[in-house]
Amino acid sequence: MKMSNSEGVENNLPDAVSGTASGLLSLCGAGHLLCYTTRKGFGCMFFCIRGESGLKEDVLQLIEYEIALLVRLTTAHSPKLGSLDRSEYLLLSELEKKSPLAINALADKLLLNLSTASRQVAALESKKYIRRFPDSQNGRISLVELTDEGKEILHKVQQARYAAYKEMLHDWSEDQLKQLEGNLSRLNQDFKSWRK
Repeated sequence: MKMSNSEGVENNLPDAVSGTASGLLSLCGAGHLLCYTTRKGFGCMFFCIRGESGLKEDVLQLIEYEIALLVRLTTAHSPKLGSLDRSEYLLLSELEKKSPLAINALADKLLLNLSTASRQVAALESKKYIRRFPDSQNGRISLVELTDEGKEILHKVQQARYAAYKEMLHDWSEDQLKQLEGNLSRLNQDFKSWRK
C-alpha cells in the first residue's frame, strides 16, 4: 500500500504499517513518516508535527482567557484602590493628559457613544471633579476640564494603584516590566484601531 507524508512523498508500506500510520496522521493532522529497511526487516518512525496555525490558535485562546481574567481581577480589586470607578478614572485621566476637551472628543478617545460620555460627564460634574463650559469659538459645543478637586482625587487613586502594582510586581525585573508595558501599550492601540 502507498502512503504519502505531509510533503507528499509516497512510500510503499506493508498493510499493517499503513493502517497505523493512517491513524497517526488522522490524529495529528500533520506529520512525517520515515520508513527504513534493515537486515532484520522493515521499520517506520512517525513524527507528529503541529502546524503553525494550530499553535497560533491555541495561544490566542489562552490570550483571550487571560485578558478576560485580568479584567475580572482588576474590577474586583478596583474598590480597594480609591473612590473612582473604572469609567471615572479613565475619563479624568484623559482630561489630565489634555484639557479642556469637547465631550465628543472624550467619547472618541474612550470609544464611547456620545450619550454614554455625556452621562459620565454629568456624573463627574455633579461631584465637582470636572467643570463644563461653552466653547468660545462655538457656543453649541461644551468643553470640560478638570477641577482642583478632580485633580486631587485622581492623584490619590493613581498613587493607590501605583502602590498596588508595585507590590504585585515587586519580583519582576526591569526588562520584564518594560516588555509588559510595551505589549500592553501595543494591545491597547490595536484595540482602539480595531474595526474603526
